[in-house]
Amino acid sequence: MTGEMVEVMLREGNCLDAHDIAVVHVASWQTTYRNIMPATFLDQLAVEPRERYWASLLCSDPRFDPLHIMIVAEEQGRVVGFATGGPERSGKYPYLGELYALYLLEAYQRQGIGRQLVTQVAQRLAQRDMKSMLVWVLTENPSREFYAHLGGEPVGSQLVTIGGESYEEIGYGWKEVSTMI
Repeated sequence: MTGEMVEVMLREGNCLDAHDIAVVHVASWQTTYRNIMPATFLDQLAVEPRERYWASLLCSDPRFDPLHIMIVAEEQGRVVGFATGGPERSGKYPYLGELYALYLLEAYQRQGIGRQLVTQVAQRLAQRDMKSMLVWVLTENPSREFYAHLGGEPVGSQLVTIGGESYEEIGYGWKEVSTMI
């Protein structure tokens, strides 16, 4: 399927999507990070803990977190990707919003779906008066240049611990998300 253009529908994610989002999350990590993180770590990733995590966010009363954004990409009723965002979490950077995650099944990458998902998150951030955005991506992630192609400027780096190992992340920022919309 890679290379073929597919029609996907973008919509707000909800509680019923927790399992499908978890499937995409785990599968995406296992393919994207295969040569970056230890295979033993990636192979032990399981859908159930991720499903519980996403359900805890998506199934709670939305009045408690009205700024959290979840957009899913569906093809024929199947979730094939998602993006999530909200307020910038660290308070260390001059960005109001943050793209927390963008994941697509490998077969759906490089077809413009990621761009559509990021654009939807950026639009919703702007609607909530978060007109600037930051995203963190592993420096070794082969897809990190995607954010530069969307106009993100490198703004810093930080270390993150995943599975007991330290990895460097690079931050990309947009002073105005309107340039992406």
